[in-house]
Amino acid sequence: MDGANGINTNGIGGAIRNSRGEWILEFAQAIQKGSTISTELYALLKGLTLALQHHLMPIEVELDAKQIITLLQTDNFPHSNMINDCRYLLNQLINPPVRHAYREQNMVADQLAKAAKLFVHMTDPYFYNVAPPFVNQAPEAGSTFWM
Repeated sequence: MDGANGINTNGIGGAIRNSRGEWILEFAQAIQKGSTISTELYALLKGLTLALQHHLMPIEVELDAKQIITLLQTDNFPHSNMINDCRYLLNQLINPPVRHAYREQNMVADQLAKAAKLFVHMTDPYFYNVAPPFVNQAPEAGSTFWM
């Protein structure tokens, strides 16, 4: 999952692939303007929710925001509700590993989040039935799962 901050709105995006790197699900959504941390947490929350709804287990979670991984292991009052929601979903998903991935490894989610900033009139996430053309050439096409 990834978040992207814009001038008037933020975007979130994520991609879920199987262990062979094959596309399962990609999403993008415009969200209300907020801090970088809240945007990244919302992207994680949305991705975990989708993984649970679609019964996609076992999973591995990769994020390019190290701060989010740290927050999941500590307490942070300003973001405690979203952090607790993420912890709950991780528990429901049988506590998958949450790892850091460099931005270069997270390009699909990054591109989806940036594209989502343009969806200002859509309140629900946009789901891609096939991988969108603007992310087909991303270098991590063989990754197992990333958000």
